[in-house]
Amino acid sequence: MKRQTAKTPAKSRSARRPARRRPRRRTGSLAGRIAGFVLLVATVLLCARREGLLPGLPTCRRPAATGTVAETADRPAPSAASPDRTGKVPTEGSADAPTLPDATDPAALSADPRAAAPAPQPTGDATPLTRAEVWPELPAPIAHGQGVTTPDDLLCHTTWCTLDGRTVRNYTMCFDPSKRGALWVAYPLVAAYTGAQPRPDRWAYDPAIDERLQASVVDRSYPDRAYDRGHQIPNADRNRTAAMQAQTFYCSNSTPQAATLNGGAWARLEERIRRSWICPDTLYVVTGAVWETGRTTPDRAGRDCPVPDYYFKVLLRTRRGDVRTAGDRLGSYDAAQLRTIGFWVANAEGQRSFKEWTASVEEIERRTGLEFFPTIPAAAKRQHDKRAWGL
Repeated sequence: MKRQTAKTPAKSRSARRPARRRPRRRTGSLAGRIAGFVLLVATVLLCARREGLLPGLPTCRRPAATGTVAETADRPAPSAASPDRTGKVPTEGSADAPTLPDATDPAALSADPRAAAPAPQPTGDATPLTRAEVWPELPAPIAHGQGVTTPDDLLCHTTWCTLDGRTVRNYTMCFDPSKRGALWVAYPLVAAYTGAQPRPDRWAYDPAIDERLQASVVDRSYPDRAYDRGHQIPNADRNRTAAMQAQTFYCSNSTPQAATLNGGAWARLEERIRRSWICPDTLYVVTGAVWETGRTTPDRAGRDCPVPDYYFKVLLRTRRGDVRTAGDRLGSYDAAQLRTIGFWVANAEGQRSFKEWTASVEEIERRTGLEFFPTIPAAAKRQHDKRAWGL
């Protein structure tokens, strides 16, 4: 019997032949492909410009709404005296008052505001702030008292810094040459200002004020070891970059502060402010000193430096902390929507917890002769609700 073998089916011609590659169909003409490439490049350039990555080109990025250094505008509504090309905006209620650029004005963000301001004179004369201006933290005119004859005796100026490619305000200071120190230092505080830069502890003279008017404590602190070079704006409130932190080490930001106070309860208050009270809506802070008794201590040049008798802080923020929108004004909020508190302490040893230093902003206004946060309702400054601040 013959063995039958299974026949394999014959392969078709199409199966035996290798598959032919079909020619690619052209998706467009050469001109179309060039147009697509140009569109891609234009898109990349637009994104880079929007993010401020192209030097020499103004950024297209819109001002941030909340939680950034360019916090809400707090500037008057547009009027006949509208912002000019330098970013200056008119003072509330006065079209001809001296003004400073608003941090959220596009012109102020794309150009260094210092270019629009007069350069400091060799004598140290800085532009005086004679009334409340654009920013909520700036106190109103200095009242008579504390040995000040007129506001013209004071040297007030704003220190600027660069953050994330933008020129923003660091702080504003009102310096009294007769005290060799600042009556107050006012500044906004949001998380964007803080970081992890190590403390440099290198001091320098404020370039906006004549060196001869400042305490000589560049190399070392006051000879009397009972006093430290006490910061009014803490360096840790500005340690996002080395440059902005260095500006807190100007001698103009220093006063003879009791060493045990500076390194004790005062430092704990500063830490509590950073840890618990910063909010996306911006926390506004004014720190100052008050001289009454005429105590002095020498600086490293042997010149007498008046010793403050008291220090104070006043704070302002919205109650919720996250309700503001770009372009709004803090003064348009009701007192119930705002939260304020003050702290007052003697510049002496043995000071206890900062929780015992609290006072209303209105009370500290009476003690200092200053008007704080002049754009907000007076009722907001009468608050003395320690529980609202977790104290």
